[in-house]
Amino acid sequence: MPAPLEQTPPSNRTDIRFIHAADLHLGTPFTGISKFSPEFGDILAYATYRAFEEIVSLAIREQVNFLLISGDIYDSEERRIYGQLIVRKQLQRLSDAGIRTYIAFGNHDPLDGWSAHISWPEGVHVMPGDAPEVAYYPADDDRMAAIVGMSFARKAVSENLASRFPSKGRDWPVTIGLLHCTAGAGGGHVPYAPCSVEDLLQSGYDYWALGHIHTPVVLRENNPAIIYSGNPQGRDFGECGPRGCYIVTMKESGTVVYDFIETCRIRWEEHEISIEGMEDTNALITAMEGAIADIRANAGGKGTICRFTLTGRGPVHAVLARNGATEEILDAVREGECPAPDFVLTEKIIDRTEHPVDRESVACRTDIVGDIIQISDCLMQEDTTDTIRGELSELYENPRVKRHLEMLTDDEIVTLVREAETYLLDQFVGDDSE
Repeated sequence: MPAPLEQTPPSNRTDIRFIHAADLHLGTPFTGISKFSPEFGDILAYATYRAFEEIVSLAIREQVNFLLISGDIYDSEERRIYGQLIVRKQLQRLSDAGIRTYIAFGNHDPLDGWSAHISWPEGVHVMPGDAPEVAYYPADDDRMAAIVGMSFARKAVSENLASRFPSKGRDWPVTIGLLHCTAGAGGGHVPYAPCSVEDLLQSGYDYWALGHIHTPVVLRENNPAIIYSGNPQGRDFGECGPRGCYIVTMKESGTVVYDFIETCRIRWEEHEISIEGMEDTNALITAMEGAIADIRANAGGKGTICRFTLTGRGPVHAVLARNGATEEILDAVREGECPAPDFVLTEKIIDRTEHPVDRESVACRTDIVGDIIQISDCLMQEDTTDTIRGELSELYENPRVKRHLEMLTDDEIVTLVREAETYLLDQFVGDDSE
């Protein structure tokens, strides 16, 4: 996450202060956790809603002028009634506090996806889907800011919407672009409404409030500031670390200062522990308990769902290789964890440890054990990984399964080869490390 510029409060009435949020994904179905405890399941089920409530509370505490939401309020274009009621309730809180809200819908909540209609509270402005609209704040003649935005009219938008935004008018006040889009590479997200940073610069705006990329990213710090706020609540291990929104102050001159504010109720964290030097599972459990204590101490009072990956070579590997061993260790480290505000729930233990053999010396052997090492090394070569991927192409092209699969990366192929090597060494070498 980029280091934010120093936040300063508005120095006079010509300064504009607002919150930039996006990708709320209210109602995201968290799976795989409720089976451990119904209480943890309830916390997860409402986590996205709690993050949105925190954004609204932050806006009221900080007395901002308005809230910007850059798309994907809901996780599905069907927008369940419960989610819509929560959104209306929270935006009503802002309206009652005299804070306006400007919304540009995205691919998860396009304008053609409404299954029910709930009227918006006073002070909520929804951007249209046919063309960018200029909305002034305030709406009277004493204009302090212009917000230019456009919603997705439908889910899959491949058009460069940014190119349709008008240039900043000569008599416009500080101007903000509000858009759900993919600016640049996209960080693995589907490139909806793709554009370049240069496209955004052409408008002459002072700030671009973008949505769609879930990691907080500052593409440009000033003149103009171009920022993805990220999502307010991480939803899985692909969205680890702090999540939140930006609180922004814009000077009449166009200078921007901003600060990232964490709003998530739950963090997702991945940690690696090496078994090197450990003599038994007691040492491993002690190391994991120490890591959990560190996670709790550094979480700022938030709950954490963590995943441990065990690596390295050592005698503990033989224990981990037994059926059910990692599940027993998981039960041991999870025991006594309750859904307090700063809980640390261990979701899974991934065993990537290896047999404690000297690979270099074993590779020289002329028996099947030596062959295992030699074949493994061969398979991990770059040209061979391409061959493996080619052999799997028929599977990935099968219409019955391809939508459930993603093509393996080189690192994933190497990991699979190493895991196969470790399995075979366990069978043929046993406790023999010679």
